[in-house]
Amino acid sequence: MRDALHGYVTAELRGAPPLVLHPRLLARPSHVAAARSFDRDPGHVRQTTAHNARKLLEQRELLGEPLAPAHARSLVRIAKHESLDEWLDALPQHAADRATSAKLAADLRDCVGAEPPESAPHILQQLGTRAFEEQIAIAIETVADAACAPSLSR
Repeated sequence: MRDALHGYVTAELRGAPPLVLHPRLLARPSHVAAARSFDRDPGHVRQTTAHNARKLLEQRELLGEPLAPAHARSLVRIAKHESLDEWLDALPQHAADRATSAKLAADLRDCVGAEPPESAPHILQQLGTRAFEEQIAIAIETVADAACAPSLSR
């Protein structure tokens, strides 16, 4: 099935060779394992576990760096009281093939990085001068006056 033709598009311009476009299927092992390992999700909406795994894998790929734990936790649809680590620990128990899903759980853990360090607030510590505060107040007054003014186009 993998070698079968999944469709194509051609474009031709007189005097130029035809351009043939065909789909290139990606067979990334972790994505394939996520799609095939979880036939049923007891007590969950259909394919929830597979979708959770896919979201973590794709976000890691899109960002090009490990996800912050809070970001990763916000992506998955699991019980509020359950942590991401607890969900990853239980992942092999819900799969058809425990060895494959254990490898998938390890790959998903690799998608999550360390907690970022706390940073100082960025607001008004550097900008908190009286002149800046007056500039903000004038901008707010201008916006408020424009919003309350009667329309002249009537």
